[in-house]
Amino acid sequence: MHPISFRRAALALAVLTSLAACDRGTAPATTQTEPPKAEAAAAPVSGIDLAGMDTSTAAGDDFNAYANGTWLKTTEIPADRASTGVFYTVFEKSEKRLAELVQSLQKQNPAAGTDPRRIADYYAAYMDEAGIESRGLAPLQARLDAVEAIADRAALSRDLGGALRADVDPINATNFHTENLFGLFVAQGLEDPSKNVGYL
Repeated sequence: MHPISFRRAALALAVLTSLAACDRGTAPATTQTEPPKAEAAAAPVSGIDLAGMDTSTAAGDDFNAYANGTWLKTTEIPADRASTGVFYTVFEKSEKRLAELVQSLQKQNPAAGTDPRRIADYYAAYMDEAGIESRGLAPLQARLDAVEAIADRAALSRDLGGALRADVDPINATNFHTENLFGLFVAQGLEDPSKNVGYL
């Protein structure tokens, strides 16, 4: 072997050995970690009230008794209500949660002009029974004066026409209630679905 090649090989071997020795001292210690434990999956919650069923009744004989028999036998209608059921329970829960949300907004004291502030103020004004009682009919006075000023049929027609409800739900027109004397909405004709018809 040529002396220069031998020197280069020896130098390369020395450098590699030094690097390996240095690396051995600085290599991070590897720790064996346990794999994360899988959490037990929560049991699915069914929307069916299994406790309310009466499985002693054959479903083919009386399906209503089979599906609701125990509930019908054990459920008491509250004294202040004419009926009860899951929809009433859901309604009460949603009312309670809504009240908690609004009351939490009041405690947060949101900045003026923000939607949370508007909601909190609107709720506070609605619940201010003492303030409402103290004002009496004053907030309605302008409307009472307008009614008092109606002197003939033409004025009555103008007043009633100006108060026609025109905020019907355009998706399915299911809200037929209005605080006005008359309500007007346009929907698909009952007799001829190809035409939109005004309903009064």
